[in-house]
Amino acid sequence: SGRRGRGVCTALGCGGGAGRAGASNGARATTRWFAGRGKISAVGYTHGVPERRSWSDGTVGYGVRKPRECAVDWSSHSTLILNTDGLSSRWNLAKHPGLLSYHPVLIAAVLHRDFARNTDDATVVVVRGH
Repeated sequence: SGRRGRGVCTALGCGGGAGRAGASNGARATTRWFAGRGKISAVGYTHGVPERRSWSDGTVGYGVRKPRECAVDWSSHSTLILNTDGLSSRWNLAKHPGLLSYHPVLIAAVLHRDFARNTDDATVVVVRGH
């Protein structure tokens, strides 16, 4: 784990009743650091190939002790999708060919429309490399 990754973890801090995630570029912007607490998932796509990360179950401030951090390769061809557990874990962009080529807001809206659970709130954040 690099210094920047630890900084993301520190920034998450303790809170109550939520999941949290943070991201930061590596020194050469070829790495993206992530840290998460609670029921948060992240999927990074580079050249359309997914790399899935998820963090432990729990709620920030209630038994989740330390954020887990990870790093993924990052380029101008990368897209990052972060979501809370209010989105079904079975979401899959293969059901929407070509969706990654659209604006990040549209990607988030389609995922929310098609995979949000009716029994929970859902948050979807999509970030594209540039």
